[in-house]
Amino acid sequence: MLQGTSPKPGEILAGELIREGVAEPIPIILRVIQVRLAPAGDFLVGAQFLRPLSPEEFRVLVESSASNT
Repeated sequence: MLQGTSPKPGEILAGELIREGVAEPIPIILRVIQVRLAPAGDFLVGAQFLRPLSPEEFRVLVESSASNT
């Protein structure tokens, strides 16, 4: 993910997984694994989910948009 500020490795962040066309975002908690400066001046942040996605959460994120209609 891209961030405007640089978190530290090990820092815990709250976020949301959002898919276009899906009304409800999925709240997630992440642990920062690595941070790199992007060419545009933002920071590329690699993170690990602190809990696995449920089968339903995963399905919502990966199903084709055609099945959302």
